[in-house]
Amino acid sequence: MIKYNKYNPKYKQKKSKYKIKTSKVERRFGNTLKRFGIKYETQKQLGTKFYDYYIPECRLLIEIDGNYWHGNTKYFPVLNKMQMKAKLNDKEKNMLAKVYGYKLLRFWEHETKNETKCIKLIKEHMSTVNNKIER
Repeated sequence: MIKYNKYNPKYKQKKSKYKIKTSKVERRFGNTLKRFGIKYETQKQLGTKFYDYYIPECRLLIEIDGNYWHGNTKYFPVLNKMQMKAKLNDKEKNMLAKVYGYKLLRFWEHETKNETKCIKLIKEHMSTVNNKIER
């Protein structure tokens, strides 16, 4: 008997009726993806979690982590309760993506300012997946 829970890839979660708001950094990153011709979806749901971007061509999920909200220790050496909770949520999202067979790339807010570096990483992953398919 299969146990149905959020970590089981066969588990079908109902689509959320709530609209997820995107941050200014996420909208800017979406414009960057568009400008470089990368086709994507926003707010991909896996189980009970939502991911900022999904590139279906190569099963790639992308998360943009705000330096403050996700507790970047480079900028905030001492984390508050909310940041600690966000870190735990991020770990759970990492595990969930892996269980479902997706690759997950995370970019810190300050890293998204270097658009070419972010796009280079995404395209490298896309070409790696396309090379595996061709073999």
